[in-house]
Amino acid sequence: MSGTCSRVSAIVVSIAALAACSAFTSSAVADSPGALSGAAGVASGAATAASSTVADASSTAEVLSDVFRELGVVITPEIAEALYVALVTDTGRFQYANTTPKALRLAAELVEAGANIHRVFQGVYENVQFAKLKLLARALERAQIFEGGALVVSHLLRGDFADVGAAEPYSEGIIDYLRAVEGAIVSVLIREPPRSDGPTRRVSLRSSSDEVDVSAIARKSQGGGHRQAAGFSSELSIDQITDFIRAEYRAQQGGQGDGGAAAGA
Repeated sequence: MSGTCSRVSAIVVSIAALAACSAFTSSAVADSPGALSGAAGVASGAATAASSTVADASSTAEVLSDVFRELGVVITPEIAEALYVALVTDTGRFQYANTTPKALRLAAELVEAGANIHRVFQGVYENVQFAKLKLLARALERAQIFEGGALVVSHLLRGDFADVGAAEPYSEGIIDYLRAVEGAIVSVLIREPPRSDGPTRRVSLRSSSDEVDVSAIARKSQGGGHRQAAGFSSELSIDQITDFIRAEYRAQQGGQGDGGAAAGA
């Protein structure tokens, strides 16, 4: 799978893989005794995509589409739409730097295969729960800038989710508001998942410029991703995580940085 931090894309790509496996099986079982092994090949190919890193891929959807193409899977409208959701979210509606000519060609192919652009847009971007808006408000209220405005950091506490009635996936997309701050090169959202199992904190990183590789920062904390979108989990405090990211940002800038205190957003 390409380095991506998008929970949405991971979910829809899994759906696409299952749908492709199901479609392959139902269409082929009656015709060939080897159909089940063929379906297993589809599932195996999807699993390979999920455990692989393709540095120049725009999205998980692009990687899985290549796997499906090699396996001869017919892209149904349902599969196409699931892949299109993954593609459009991982490329920031085709606005991020990872939007390549190949990604745009794939988008056209998925639309031709039956993906409904308007339905995807409404479902992903115009169907915002009120609780998510309240959660966004908390993140914006806590946003701080560092390094002369080049680094924007905010956080969500575990209690925030319960206070506003939000589930953990509601935090998806909030980092894009931090990324949009004028002068921001790196944006960071630190969140405490509203559940007791798993890591204490999850960290999402976005870079608006090739001059900072956020995947390199994430890898130093056993995380991953790609150059402009990455993430990691941590047991450190919010302040310690912030200090770590600031130090790594300055290191990539050759030690440059204002080193000053945070300013409110």
